[in-house]
Amino acid sequence: IIGDQWSVWVRENGTDWVYIQDITLQNDLECSSSIIFDRAISFSEIAVQPPKQYNPFSNTVNCEITNLVMN
Repeated sequence: IIGDQWSVWVRENGTDWVYIQDITLQNDLECSSSIIFDRAISFSEIAVQPPKQYNPFSNTVNCEITNLVMN
């Protein structure tokens, strides 16, 4: 994987993927990021997409989403 800017997407209302923001994840470093929504949004899925990938490659990613706060 080339680059450290990962994209955060949510599936709004079970149909359309909506881009939320980029977060920075660096290789071999544990980190925490806050995902800020600029509007109220109903979503059924959340995805964190890596930057550009090159084949062949081998990669292990552990991503955990915690502390969801809804108003």
